[in-house]
Amino acid sequence: MAFKRKATWLDVAVSNGGFRNAVKALSWAHSWVHVQVALDRDPSVDEVAEWWNTPRRSAFREQSAFRMCFPMLESPAAIYSTDEAMQKVRRTVEVLAKYDAWRRSDQAPEDTELLDVGLHASES
Repeated sequence: MAFKRKATWLDVAVSNGGFRNAVKALSWAHSWVHVQVALDRDPSVDEVAEWWNTPRRSAFREQSAFRMCFPMLESPAAIYSTDEAMQKVRRTVEVLAKYDAWRRSDQAPEDTELLDVGLHASES
């Protein structure tokens, strides 16, 4: 008797939309849930695009792929419904917020300083 495993979200996405759309759909889910946690509410497509600094059209394409791959879901929230998944997302959002604050602070090096270090690192 063969062991049958439970279908993963990736299995469902590929089955419904093919591999390329599955990748787009899961990318959308990942982007969406991070913005949801940061805003503490369900974000719009425009908010997701703005948050990740991606073109609006790309965000709509990813959302469309999500709808194709997961027609039974209204939003990506169900994919991240476990406590473990949400803890990981919250940690990532916190780290990104700290990094963003640091990059905006006076302590962060200027981009030109980083470029200078990169260009002259091999000379040491």
